Amino acid sequence: TTTTTTTTMTTTTTMTTTTTTTTTTTTTTTTTTTTRTKCKNHAECNEFTTGVCTVSVPETECFYCDPADGFCKPGCLNNADTSFHPIPRCPTKAPDCKNFYCIAKSGSILLTKMVFNSTGCEGCTTEGVNMTVMGSTDQVPMPQCQTVDLNNPASLNFNNSATFVAIAAEQAFGWENCYLAALGGYVSAVTVVWTGDGKWSPQSICYDWDNDSQAVSICTFDVGTTLAHGQSANGTCAVKARGRTSC
Repeated sequence: TTTTTTTTMTTTTTMTTTTTTTTTTTTTTTTTTTTRTKCKNHAECNEFTTGVCTVSVPETECFYCDPADGFCKPGCLNNADTSFHPIPRCPTKAPDCKNFYCIAKSGSILLTKMVFNSTGCEGCTTEGVNMTVMGSTDQVPMPQCQTVDLNNPASLNFNNSATFVAIAAEQAFGWENCYLAALGGYVSAVTVVWTGDGKWSPQSICYDWDNDSQAVSICTFDVGTTLAHGQSANGTCAVKARGRTSC
């Protein structure tokens, strides 16, 4: 008798598939280059422009020849209603030229002071705020202005409290067309962008006017708001701060 034993072997193969996902982040950096043009007179500076200021930031249509260094610089020299309409001049919406800036006609309520309150500015060795300020919602188009790298270079501004006053000595601090801006007497909205280094923590901004009886406007930021370079935040504005006529 012959006994045959058959053994069956089963081999199980386990296959593991690994999926790798690669995320690519692209950062785009925009650099604005300002070309300085040599000049002998104002006409040369406005050869390819209208010579009538737009009152925008940056100014693109009106330039004057600065005799101090012989270069064209943005700004006005003449009021809108000047006889024979010489250029560079202001537009009718902001007809008066003052310190190379076009401002609203006499009788408008003008922005004269901004007070920033902050809860801190960690690691801020350089400072600056680009700010867009929206004015009265009753006017069409709505008035607005912008600051560019607002900062007093002689002191730290945004670690606690800082006051900017619309006087000639501070005009170069980055006021741009917010200098004596005619916003209709109140601020309805504001957006700030931090242009310094470190991290800025804005708390509130108070806006004051040349009319002593006009109530100030105060815009506040959410608790815990902290901005690194290039980051922005919107403020919540009290159209007219009840009972307060001074920042």
